[in-house]
Amino acid sequence: MTLVVLLCLCRWISVEWRLVEQSIRASFAVEQFGIFEEFAERDGGTGHMVDDIRSYYPSGTKQVTGSHLDLLVERCRRLAIRLANCDCAKSAADQKRKE
Repeated sequence: MTLVVLLCLCRWISVEWRLVEQSIRASFAVEQFGIFEEFAERDGGTGHMVDDIRSYYPSGTKQVTGSHLDLLVERCRRLAIRLANCDCAKSAADQKRKE
């Protein structure tokens, strides 16, 4: 009987730990999304922040490589890079029109 209770307790702790770990990783992902967005906005069409976006906590540092959250974070990173590059191209085109 004591062994059954001990096994049930170990299983419960294991499940709880996974939930805590998932919650922490989800919080990391939300933070990463915000940082990428901030970098892209701070870029202001110059293209200078693209390297910072690429190098900020690469895949496998805050998320398990290949996990669903890692894939979402990497997609958000690509979108932020695309946004920064798009803003850079738009700024260059606007500059040419002014000349």
